[in-house]
Amino acid sequence: MTRWDQALFLTLSLLSPDDGTTFLSTVVETDFALAMNATKYLEFDRDAVVSKLLSEVPARITGQHTFDRTIESAVEFGIAISDAHEPQLRDLIKMRNLIGAAAVVRLVHLKGMSVKDELLQTLVEARQDYNYCVNGVARALRPLATPDDIQKIVGLADSISDEVASNSDDNVAHGFTHGAADCISGLDITLVRDAFMPKDRSERLSEVRARVLCNLLRDCHSTDALRLAGELLVRGVDKAATAIYFIAHFAKPDEALSWATFSSEHVDRLVSNLSDQENTEWNAHALKCLCEARPDLREIVKAHAGKAPAAAKITLLYCASSGGTEEIFEALSEFAEMSVEESGRQGEEQRPSDRPLAEYRSDGAL
Repeated sequence: MTRWDQALFLTLSLLSPDDGTTFLSTVVETDFALAMNATKYLEFDRDAVVSKLLSEVPARITGQHTFDRTIESAVEFGIAISDAHEPQLRDLIKMRNLIGAAAVVRLVHLKGMSVKDELLQTLVEARQDYNYCVNGVARALRPLATPDDIQKIVGLADSISDEVASNSDDNVAHGFTHGAADCISGLDITLVRDAFMPKDRSERLSEVRARVLCNLLRDCHSTDALRLAGELLVRGVDKAATAIYFIAHFAKPDEALSWATFSSEHVDRLVSNLSDQENTEWNAHALKCLCEARPDLREIVKAHAGKAPAAAKITLLYCASSGGTEEIFEALSEFAEMSVEESGRQGEEQRPSDRPLAEYRSDGAL
């Protein structure tokens, strides 16, 4: 807020009702967001004025610049809200996106626990809307979350499990998978694990449950979180490698992570997943963190490197290295020599002059 804004607000608080209304109308036409922020300084008819301003938000926000968030900010932080404005807030919630998110935050401030279950349900209804689910529902409800909400989230996840397959794009239901994770991210990881993981270890975890868990674990830097990420990995959840890396990389020294539950099975899984082009980087990062935390597993990684193609061998030796670079440079040299030879062979095979004339188009294109 600028000093000029403060001068306007002070003036508003000193005016008579009629003059105050006229003054505020002028401010509305000049700067709508400023007018919403000014309502807290009104001495008369505040609820009526706020109701009118909130009813104008849908039309005002339609013409707002893409990166202008002043109206959303005014709804969330500035405008003077009371129970009388619940209908207008609910209308804004229906708009979803950031304006709906701002309205959710204010509604929760007004109504608290009484609206929690209905807002949790909107995580499914607006499952493609990241801004609404994460910046609205999750941010507002996280302080109110209880262990009972974990099972509710599991039920909501199961209701859309048919929509989220293992090969589905990451954006499918990403509002739900991120928002649901954030809602319960402050609760005991052990309780989360017990609710989400099938009791039978041979039963495959649904993709939507796996995505919620992986999103949750990325911001939980504890041994319990690391243990669960490792369990997900060996139970076939490839995205768990990203969570492992985030937990290990961003944990503070005083959090003292324990990697005692990790074994050669985790190494084998990460090495196997290096062939996944989309997630090669995350698997390599996770494997490097594992080798640094558990030096006794480095020899297993080196054994894999001895049987791997040249490019993969370089990655594996890097992950297993403890500071020495001799083996890595030998692998790089081997790869460089192989690349030159293969490039030469490919050049011979593809030399244009060796191709039949019939393979050329009349315009000279191949």
